[in-house]
Amino acid sequence: MPQEETPICHKCRQPPRDGSKLRKCGGCTGILYCSKECQKAAWPAHRVFCLHIADTARDFSLNDHEVQRFGYASCAAFTRTMSEFITAHTWAVDTTVEVQALLQNGPALALPHGGPQQQLYLIELACADGPLAPRPARNPAAAFKVAKHGFMPLEEYLRTDDAQNAAQTHAAFLRELSMTHAALSAQNYPLYAGLMPVMFEVSGVLAHLSRRVPIFRPIHARALDAVTTAALGDLVRLCVGSINGGAPLGNVDIERPHFAIPGQFARRDGKWAWTRQYKDWAHYHRMSAECGVLEMVKELQFGWAPEGLMDVYATFYEEREPR
Repeated sequence: MPQEETPICHKCRQPPRDGSKLRKCGGCTGILYCSKECQKAAWPAHRVFCLHIADTARDFSLNDHEVQRFGYASCAAFTRTMSEFITAHTWAVDTTVEVQALLQNGPALALPHGGPQQQLYLIELACADGPLAPRPARNPAAAFKVAKHGFMPLEEYLRTDDAQNAAQTHAAFLRELSMTHAALSAQNYPLYAGLMPVMFEVSGVLAHLSRRVPIFRPIHARALDAVTTAALGDLVRLCVGSINGGAPLGNVDIERPHFAIPGQFARRDGKWAWTRQYKDWAHYHRMSAECGVLEMVKELQFGWAPEGLMDVYATFYEEREPR
């Protein structure tokens, strides 16, 4: 599986050549480009989806009252915190989606790329502190908890009483998804299986965010036997527990992207950033005797240590020397 990379241009899939920052699309603000040329070239395919996102943002602003009961001044402030929350828990979110795709589809991972049966992964969040919680400089990593999560047909998710609008939204969503999928496919990475859209929302709140998670086929098509399935299920439980426990998991070794250790989200140079809390899991186990066991570890059911669960998942993707 490819290593984590710096942000890349939505069109050419390359980082800026001169070291400058990527620029956001002025309409949806969720797509990044390296140049005006790439933005112009991508516009025909991006236009409908972008305009829909811009319309949605305007709709969000008309519903500020929905988030004010949670202590947010506006939907813009709410989605900004949600974006920082997702950033804090990127490893756990992506690993949850990847493992669930593996468990649902098997090692072959023949994912559909479009059509009415296209799925998304829905993560329903709850504001962690309930209504009217004050928000002065609070840690975004602990702002939400996962209430439930799982796959849902895209058509069902986009269904509304306005059939025409639903059809347009569905078509725009698939067009944008297909464009990103085509760009990833053009890289000719043989194990790339498809793109999984991930939606984040809070019940009763219109404002929401989305993410795209590339899914890769395993290098080793090992069987999903009972032990492996149980271990992977516990890995998902660990990921969700890390999110809900406010102890975000982060990768510290790009050579082993399927391994992560507990950390914390802290202010650094005026921005929220992930920092490691332990050198490795062995360090955590030594410290837990004095400092206590993390909540995400208490919730595990399989009986294996967290690093053992990650190792099971890594065996699908890592090249290993024969013993």
